[in-house]
This record gives sequence, C-alpha cells and structure tokens, in this order.
Amino acid sequence: MNDSSALFANPLLEVSDFDSASGRPMKLCVVPSAREPVRFAIPSIYMELVGEFDGARSLNEAVDAFCERHPGIYARDWSCRLVQQSLLPKGILVHAQQDPGRVAVSAQPRRAFLFIKLPIIKPGVVDPVAERPGFMFARPALLLGLLLFIGSHVYVVAADGNSPQLLKAHALRPARAPHA
Repeated sequence: MNDSSALFANPLLEVSDFDSASGRPMKLCVVPSAREPVRFAIPSIYMELVGEFDGARSLNEAVDAFCERHPGIYARDWSCRLVQQSLLPKGILVHAQQDPGRVAVSAQPRRAFLFIKLPIIKPGVVDPVAERPGFMFARPALLLGLLLFIGSHVYVVAADGNSPQLLKAHALRPARAPHA
C-alpha cells in the first residue's frame, strides 16, 4: 500500500465533550493551524470514524470497517465524502506527509466560534412577502419618502397654532424683559 494514501487521526488534535442542545452527543475538536487553533463541533460518531484511520488502512478499508460496526446508519459513499470533504480539510485526519500543525482550514470567519441558523419561518413564506416592499429600497423611492417625511414635519410645525412659531421671524428675536 502507498504511504501517501494512508490517513490517520491528527496527533495534535484535542478532543473534548461538547455540551449542546442537539439530539446526539457532540465532540469539540481543536486543531492547530498556522495562525491560531481552529475549533469544530462534530457528532461523536464521526470521531469513531476517525478512530478507524490508523495509518495502515486505506480510505475504503477504514470506511468499510466503520460501516460494518454501524450497519444502516451511514452509507459507504456518504462516509467517503465526509472524510474527503470535511474531516481532511478540517485537519482532523491527515496524510502521512502532511505537517499536522498546519493543516486546518476553516470556512467560517475568524471571529466566529459557533454559527447557528434558526429557521423560525420557512423561506418559502418569507421570500414572497419580503419581495413585495422591495421597491421602497430603490434610490428614487427612498428620496421621495425622505422628502415627504421632512415636508410633513415642516407642515405640522408651521400649521399648528399651539406650537412655537419656529418659522416666523419674531420667534428668532430674544425675549424682552417685562416692564415694571
């Protein structure tokens, strides 16, 4: 077997239990990278898949062993894609010739630790409703709205008899002291 195709768990990987509200147990993986450690929260069963890679097995052999231990949970091709598209790019699994301290790649912005997306209302409902008032955000509509807003405020202040007469010239003169 070719050593360049052998995969094994990153020896610098730090794994700890992760308390989350998901319905399945999670692990927090900390992988060293060139700038700072990268953190990933992954299901615990993925770490069992990582455990199948001992450096002696090929990708297919390790995935087959995992699928035999957990029949019917994950399809073989799905597990292969998980390894190639997630575990390898994240640096959780490494090739023999790779530097384990410089392999992690994160798709998230550097500041983000966790990203949570909560679909409160389905996008199929939100999109049509959000598209209808979209014309108001065009530049001409915004300028017209601003002019109407300012004009209505000037009209109310000028027309109201009880408000200070800000628009009349005598309102700008200083008040005189009362005569005794």
